[in-house]
Amino acid sequence: MRRTGFRGLAAVALLLPSVTGAQAPAAASPVVLIDGMAVDLLAPQPGVRIESPDLSVNMDARAGRLIRRPLESPPPSAPEQEQAQKHFARATEYLRQPDALKASLEIRDGLTYAPDDPRLLSLAAMVASQMRDLDAAANYFRRFLEQDPANLQHTAAFVAVLLRLSRMDEADRVLSAGEALSPDFMPFRFHRACLQLAADRFRSDRAYWTQRPFDEIVAATQWLHADRVDLAKIVGASGYERLVAEILGPKAPSGLDRIHAALESAASARASQKWSAGIKGLREASALGASGYGIRTALAEALENGGDRAAAIAEWRAILGEHPALAQGWVSFGHVLLRSARFDEALPVIRHAKELAPEEAVIDFLLASSLALSGKTADAQALYAELVNRRPRDLRRWIESDAVFEAALDQLPNKTAILRRLDVPPEME
Repeated sequence: MRRTGFRGLAAVALLLPSVTGAQAPAAASPVVLIDGMAVDLLAPQPGVRIESPDLSVNMDARAGRLIRRPLESPPPSAPEQEQAQKHFARATEYLRQPDALKASLEIRDGLTYAPDDPRLLSLAAMVASQMRDLDAAANYFRRFLEQDPANLQHTAAFVAVLLRLSRMDEADRVLSAGEALSPDFMPFRFHRACLQLAADRFRSDRAYWTQRPFDEIVAATQWLHADRVDLAKIVGASGYERLVAEILGPKAPSGLDRIHAALESAASARASQKWSAGIKGLREASALGASGYGIRTALAEALENGGDRAAAIAEWRAILGEHPALAQGWVSFGHVLLRSARFDEALPVIRHAKELAPEEAVIDFLLASSLALSGKTADAQALYAELVNRRPRDLRRWIESDAVFEAALDQLPNKTAILRRLDVPPEME
């Protein structure tokens, strides 16, 4: 089968949104894209991604069950809609320059034509936040969430604004509503820790933070570093150090600046596939006291992509020693072993992942692949047949995501029948 690639959702909600680098909605994604406040469909990058979205355990829950509908709300009339769109387009163009003041004027004019347009309200809230007009930002966020109450990113940003306004009771109510939708959404946990520290009722949740993936730890570190003044005002100087220790580890507060620089360097190296630089940054951050699953898995990823698979596998074994109950770790390690052609070792690892998360279809897929590559084609065929009926779209995407899964499918005598069921034409085999 020719691999056509795959696309996955990636979402990051900033503690307080920035409006630099705004862009207009793309055809594939109609939402407003403002730095970390938007959800975009990202094209895949070559190379190994330890936690690729297509092989994440219970992705919907881990990503916060991001319930987003297109932010389209028709204005009262077609001419007003056209005028509102023109102001919206001009506002996003000003933000590219960047000129937040002119953008805010365009947004204000656009709202006179379409006062309930979620796109304009979203942009208005983020621009007001960036300009530190927090009362206006709170008003815009509130109006936006009246129309899209399940939007987790905007809920998190609204809570950040309320914290800065010292509206603690309101922040608690808004946050509680968000937590009811997605209790494990990382920005909500960050804000909850802030509220607890501000009220002197802090309850450590270090186990949660030690299991965050790399991108979430990088985002949280950026907030801790960039927003230290605001955070210290909210939770106090000692509370701020406690927050750093909670998220990054007990030895991290004294080295936060260097940890931030090291993780930024590692993230940049990861994006540009400069694996030796990534390894250096990750090891430096660890030596300075930053700890947890995400940092170690990023190191394992860099080691594997850098050509040292033996070191990567050793790192994964150490990770599972620290996080034996984390199904995602076993899934990712099983995938690494399959890529390394260590099929007999992969099979018990994936079986253990199945014990930890018996309802996850992606683990059934990994198990089927492992069985096929280990020569147990009859057992593999039974699992493939079940997945063809239960998750046909996911099955095709998973197969196309890595050459090792195509190799597994090649072992099955009924491969052609499976491909026809997945709507793969003969010319694409």
